[in-house]
Amino acid sequence: MRERIFIGVAWPYADGPLHLGHIAGAYLPPDIFARYHRQEGFAACQYAIDQFKQKLPTQKKEAYEDGSIWVEGK
Repeated sequence: MRERIFIGVAWPYADGPLHLGHIAGAYLPPDIFARYHRQEGFAACQYAIDQFKQKLPTQKKEAYEDGSIWVEGK
């Protein structure tokens, strides 16, 4: 079972409208952390897809006016 990770955000307490400084202070670290863990999962999927594509036998059917033939893929 996958380890569940809680990512908490310290909400900004601003007296006025939010600006770029609020993002850098409150939202950026949890966002970086979440993206890192998402990328780890994607890397595992990418490895599985690459292995599947390398071992999968591929062929294609070329159709001509006088018939069709099967050609081995590369």
